[in-house]
Amino acid sequence: SVATGAGLTLGPTTLSGPGRGSSAIGARLPITFGGYFALRVPFTIAAAAADLPGNVNLNVDLCGPNAKTQCDSLAWVLANNVVPPFGTTPISGTFFAQNADGSPGFALEPTSVSAGQVAIVYSGGLIRNFIDDGSGWRHFGADFSPPTDWMPLHFEIDADADVLVPTQVPEPGLLLIFGVVAALLRRPATSRS
Repeated sequence: SVATGAGLTLGPTTLSGPGRGSSAIGARLPITFGGYFALRVPFTIAAAAADLPGNVNLNVDLCGPNAKTQCDSLAWVLANNVVPPFGTTPISGTFFAQNADGSPGFALEPTSVSAGQVAIVYSGGLIRNFIDDGSGWRHFGADFSPPTDWMPLHFEIDADADVLVPTQVPEPGLLLIFGVVAALLRRPATSRS
């Protein structure tokens, strides 16, 4: 079966001081261990400004029941002096990023685009991530085999703005407006006899 959503907008969120703003959509699906799942999200970032230390990002997540510790995340990120997961050096700029809880792998790739596509595929017991920045689809980050306690899987699309404690008097804050053009979700048909 196929479910489609078009013209979805996440945002706007404005922060002028430390804190976090977020909007999200998500769904829990009966994705069994070793089953099949594919999620493709074309996106357009309508506006994103990081004037304070922090980040704005669009996350596409495939998570287990505990979404705080059981997620594979694929994101477009605009960072300003932020330390990424598994890192020690602050980064600034625009990136595609991927990481999976329970896995030491973390992928970070600079980008100049604010529109493109991201996709997560779960097949053969592996979660694989893909990005398209306008130059075509390519595999991105490390494959991850989620343990059985991640089942049933669910997906979530988040638009987040995180402002760190500023080191000086704040200027304009973070503005986040995400336009997610369409999301395509496919799951396997029921067993046929």
